[in-house]
Amino acid sequence: MKITVVAKVGKKENKIIKINHALFEVWTKMPAKENKANEDIIKQLADYFNIPKSAIRLVLGKTIKEKVFEIKEE
Repeated sequence: MKITVVAKVGKKENKIIKINHALFEVWTKMPAKENKANEDIIKQLADYFNIPKSAIRLVLGKTIKEKVFEIKEE
């Protein structure tokens, strides 16, 4: 399954807003430096879907706000 994430970095809280079945807005406290925001988004998605972080892979958008993640379904 692939999902699109709109990243909101440097926020005061971490949260996930589901827009539809394949579009999410993810807020992270982490800055968009040294891949910290992407790593935190993966952690939040893993918690949200109740899967290990290793089951989530950033496919597109490492340096932009709109990202595509692939989630391995078991």
